[in-house]
Amino acid sequence: MENNDLELNKQTKNLKDNSAEKKFSLEFEMGRNEQGEMVTGDLAEMGHLLIAGCTGSGKSVFLHNMILNLAQKYSTDDLELILVDTKHTEFGCYKNLPCAYLCKDNIELFEYYKNTKELYENLIGEYKNIDEYNKSAKVKNGETQQLPHIVIIVDEFIILLSNNKREYEELFANMKNDLGIHFVLATQNPNGLTKKMINSFSNKISFYLYDNLAKKFTGCLDAETLNRSGEMLFYSENSKQVRLQGNYISEKQIKNGVTGVIKKDKYLGRAMEIFFEKGDVCAEYLQETLNINEVHAYRIIYNLYSLGYVSDFEDEGNAKVLLTLEQFKNNFGEDFSSE
Repeated sequence: MENNDLELNKQTKNLKDNSAEKKFSLEFEMGRNEQGEMVTGDLAEMGHLLIAGCTGSGKSVFLHNMILNLAQKYSTDDLELILVDTKHTEFGCYKNLPCAYLCKDNIELFEYYKNTKELYENLIGEYKNIDEYNKSAKVKNGETQQLPHIVIIVDEFIILLSNNKREYEELFANMKNDLGIHFVLATQNPNGLTKKMINSFSNKISFYLYDNLAKKFTGCLDAETLNRSGEMLFYSENSKQVRLQGNYISEKQIKNGVTGVIKKDKYLGRAMEIFFEKGDVCAEYLQETLNINEVHAYRIIYNLYSLGYVSDFEDEGNAKVLLTLEQFKNNFGEDFSSE
C-alpha cells in the first residue's frame, strides 16, 4: 500500500505557515505512520468521522485518545463534547470533564442536536461559518456569545439505530460543516449501517474487520489485513488510504488525564476566588457571578469536591471551603484566577 502522509496532512492539518489568518482547528493524534511519525487529524477540517472495527481491534481506545486529546488542548469556550455511550461501559470516566456532557439515549440526543442546530443557525445567520462568526466584532465586543465547536461522539452507534434508521439517514444526509457541529460515530458492525449512511461520511477509519464487513464499509478487503492492536486505515475523499498504528492508553492514564484537565479548568480558580470572598460554596451564586448554567455550576463544585478543595453539600444546600487561600495557591499557582 502506498503511504501518502503529505496529502493526509493537507486534509487533516491546517497549513498555518501558508495562511495569513489562522483557521480554528480541532486537532487530535490519530496514530503513527509506517515511518513512526505521529499523524494528526483535524475535525474542524474533516467535519465528521465514521469508524468501524471488530471487538478488541482498538476502536474504543482510539475514542479515549481522541476525547482526552481534545479536552487537553481546548477550553470550554472552544469545545463541547457530547458523549453517547450506548453500552454504558466506556465514557463514565469523563463525567467530570469541564467540556463533556454524557447523553443517555436517542431522545436526549435528537433533542439536543435539534435545539443546538437551531441556535447555531440563528446566531451564525449571515456569516459564512462558525469561525467567521466567532471572529466577528459583536462577539469580541461581548454583544453576543461565542459558540464552541461541538463534537458528538457515539460508541457503538448501531444500538441507536434500532428504530431510527430513517431519522439518522436524513440527519446525516443534511449534515453541514460550517456550523461547527461534528459527528464521530463508531461501530463494530457496519452491516447495520445503510449504504446511504456510509456514503454520507467522506472521512472514515477502519480497524480490523472480517472480510464481509470490510467490503461493506470500505469497498475493499484491506481492513482484513490489519492487526487487532490498534492498527487502522484512514480513508478520505481528499487523500489515498493511510495505514496508522493507534496509541495505547491505560485506565490509569485516562484517570490522570481527566484530573489534569479538571485542574486546568479556568473556572475552578475563579470559583475558588469567589468562594474565598463569600465564605461558603453556593451553586446559585456561582452561576450568577460567572454567567454559567446550573449544570456547569454544580459540575465545578463537584470537581472541587473530588479534588478535596470543598466539602460535600450540607443540609442547608451549601458546602464549605476546606483549605486556606495559601494552600490553594500552592496547588493551583499564584495566577489561578487569571483568564
